[in-house]
Amino acid sequence: MTVLEEGQFSVNGYVFGRGCPVEVMDFLPGAPDAEDADTTRPYGDGTVFGIDRAGGPVHTWELNTSGAYTAAECLAAWQQLTAAWNDPALRARPRAVTELRARVYGGEEVVAYGRPRALEPIATQLIRAGVVEFSADFRVVDTSFYAAEPEQPLILGLVAPGGGGVEWPVTWPITWGEAPGERRDALTNPGPNPVWPVITIEGPVSQPSIGIVGTTVLVTLQTSLLDGQTVTIDPRPWAGTVLRSDGASLRGQLSGSRLSDLRIPPGTHFINFRGTDPTGTARAVVSWRRARSTP
Repeated sequence: MTVLEEGQFSVNGYVFGRGCPVEVMDFLPGAPDAEDADTTRPYGDGTVFGIDRAGGPVHTWELNTSGAYTAAECLAAWQQLTAAWNDPALRARPRAVTELRARVYGGEEVVAYGRPRALEPIATQLIRAGVVEFSADFRVVDTSFYAAEPEQPLILGLVAPGGGGVEWPVTWPITWGEAPGERRDALTNPGPNPVWPVITIEGPVSQPSIGIVGTTVLVTLQTSLLDGQTVTIDPRPWAGTVLRSDGASLRGQLSGSRLSDLRIPPGTHFINFRGTDPTGTARAVVSWRRARSTP
C-alpha cells in the first residue's frame, strides 16, 4: 500500500494531491448530519431534548488538474479518479465501503470508511489550456478518522482456576466437570474518541465471552470452537459481523450487549475474557486503532 506524503489523499486506492496530476486546492471535512428527537415543552416555552444521533458526514475536496503535467497526463489521471469514484463492484454490495486515506499538512496518515459520492464533471477541452477546477465528495460511515496502522494488540489467554481436588465426604457417583477460566488485562485508549475493538477468539473454547470491566458491556458466544477454529467479532459500524474462520456467521449465537455498544472509551479499561478450555491454549486477540474527529 502506498504511503501518503503530506497533502496527499487516497480513495479506493487512487492517490491525488500534492505532486500528483490531480491536485487538492482545499479539503473540507464535513460536519455530521444531526438527528435528534427534540420536542417543544407542552406547557411552556423551550425545548425538551431527546437522544442526539450523528449521521456520517460528507467530506469535500476542491480539485484541479496540475499545470505541471501535460494535458494527456491530466486527462488520464482524471479518468482514473472517475473510475475510483464509480466502482460498480462497490456500489453493488450492500454495506460495502472503501477507504479514504488522508495526510494533511503537519499530520499523520489516517483512514476513514465510506463511499465516494458526487464528482463534478469537467470540460475536457479546457485541460489543454491549463488548470481545470472541479470538486468531489465522500460520505463516511461515522464521525471518526482512524490511525492508518493498528496499535499493539491485547492478547488474553485463559487461566484455569487453581486449587481443586475433592472434598470429603462425597456422594457417589462423582460427576467431574471443567471450570471456566478467566483472564483480564488493561487496554489504554489515548483518545480523544472511543475505539472499536476487533476481537478474534481462538479455540478450543466453550461459551467464550468478552466484557469491559466496570461497565455492563458483555457479549457471549453461545457455542464452542474446536481446536484450530477462530471467530472474529467485528463491531465496527461498517462491519457488524461475527464470522467463524470457515466463513460461517455466528451472529445468531452472540448474546448480551449489542455490537454497537462494544466500544472502549478514552482512558484505561480492563478487558475480560472468559470461557471453558480444558487445554489452556484458547486466547482472545483484541485489535484496535486510535480514533479522532479530525484528520
